[in-house]
Amino acid sequence: MKFKYIAAITFFAFAVLLGAGLYSKTSYKDYNKEKEPLNHFSVGIFPDNLADTQIEIMQEVLDNSRHIIAARCEDTSKYLYSCAVQPVTVEQVFKGEGLKTGEKISIQTVSQIFMEKDLYVGGKPSLNIGFVNEMKPGKTYLIFLDRKIDTHNEEKIFVHPKETLIRPVFCYEKIENKPCVSNSDISNSTYYKDVSENEFFLASETTIKKIEEFKETLLHKYPIQ
Repeated sequence: MKFKYIAAITFFAFAVLLGAGLYSKTSYKDYNKEKEPLNHFSVGIFPDNLADTQIEIMQEVLDNSRHIIAARCEDTSKYLYSCAVQPVTVEQVFKGEGLKTGEKISIQTVSQIFMEKDLYVGGKPSLNIGFVNEMKPGKTYLIFLDRKIDTHNEEKIFVHPKETLIRPVFCYEKIENKPCVSNSDISNSTYYKDVSENEFFLASETTIKKIEEFKETLLHKYPIQ
């Protein structure tokens, strides 16, 4: 009797998990097959009232990152079901062990993808890209990293320090930033395609100036040799 009871519970649990898995499979979309995958999403706009605090946090924690590198972006983002990564080639190591010049690694660019219908913004799914655009292939970036995550293959994927809301990736070239205007009544966000030329997704000229000035201090501190 006890065995039959355990078997019934096990079968019920398996049926529930199978149903959830099949539902997830039907709702999953392979964005790697799309020509402009980011244009299918909405992204967050960093609010003005948090700019000063966020800069102070970055001033405190970024220099303590486990890895600080300059790297050349090699391709657009690759989607891994619930996140996205970009491949880069390390050009210079400012801090950290285990990485060397010329090494190819991947950087997490999107930490979360929200596909649930109740989290749609303006009829589009949203993603957490850390208020910073994906890197442009061929350009070199100053990148602050925390750790390498465990994978089941040889790909080395690194994530950024979790203390910062703004993803700490700064292009060595100047990229024009324009204020981002929210198109949502319930969240401070907009369609990615409307801000795709920006480096940062910021709400005003004032905040743009603050972040760009902070970026310049970092680029002077970590120049490419």
